[in-house]
Amino acid sequence: QAITERTVLIVGSASSYAHGVVDPIVELGRIAHERGIWLHVDGCIGGFVLPYFRRFGATVPAFDFSVQGVTSISMDLHKYAFCPKGASVVLYRSKAHRRHQLFACSAWTGYTMLNTTVQSSKGAGPMAAAWAVLQYIGDEGYERYCKALYETKNQLVEGIRGISGLAVMGDPEMCLVAFTAEDINVFGIADEMRARGYYIQPQLEFGPSKANLHLSINPSNAAVTQEFLRELRSATEKVAAEPDPSSHIDVDALLSSMPEGNLGESLPMILSALGSQSGRLPDRLALVNSVLNRMPRAVSHELLLSYVNDLFVPED
Repeated sequence: QAITERTVLIVGSASSYAHGVVDPIVELGRIAHERGIWLHVDGCIGGFVLPYFRRFGATVPAFDFSVQGVTSISMDLHKYAFCPKGASVVLYRSKAHRRHQLFACSAWTGYTMLNTTVQSSKGAGPMAAAWAVLQYIGDEGYERYCKALYETKNQLVEGIRGISGLAVMGDPEMCLVAFTAEDINVFGIADEMRARGYYIQPQLEFGPSKANLHLSINPSNAAVTQEFLRELRSATEKVAAEPDPSSHIDVDALLSSMPEGNLGESLPMILSALGSQSGRLPDRLALVNSVLNRMPRAVSHELLLSYVNDLFVPED
């Protein structure tokens, strides 16, 4: 329904970062093929790992050039290929598609330019380093790493689903897991887990996605999976028994007191209401995240920008 005569391409993820779920690439490919437009698959975080997961029997939806309609695929080697940043990959279905990326110019007084990338100057260092890492780890090494990722992901999904009050969001194909909570402040769980030595990434509510906590699983996490689940169960039970730290904050009143045109001016007032001292955030961020979660995104964006901008001001 969003496609018009001005649509250049449509994009799907394999997988999405937030929930680790592969978009319906086959269905998107069918639409792209029927409408005669491009379909780009953003495989930045899953493109390298998901094919290995298939080797272990995982049901991974098709997302590559086997899908009619897919015209290009991108992947970041600095994520689960463990390479340095600066050596991402983009693949095209055909030479005809790839030709649009190339740039040539001889209509000027200087040398004839012919570039294969959008950037004219691209350092060879990251590419050489990526090649070295790929060669050093090799297919067998990546298979070993990915097996640990796949097994850890399955154990975490099963374990979280077994904790009362928690719910895994979707059915993640990738080793990225998001979970939410019913009648429990998920941001409080993040604080409690951080106090126990585990960092869990808070994710605010957006559209149909509830406020949740995100896990990006790495091979080093495999050894502590069961310990993590025990701590998560204990932390969830503790937070469930405590009052919601944001229950006394009237977000509507805060919003109505903000000046129009420059929301950054209200930042000191907001920080004070959140228990901040001298502009410093509290050690536990459940209250901050809870209030941000209940604000319109345009407001939370402006407040976040203002806060970070105020951090880098030279003293008089």
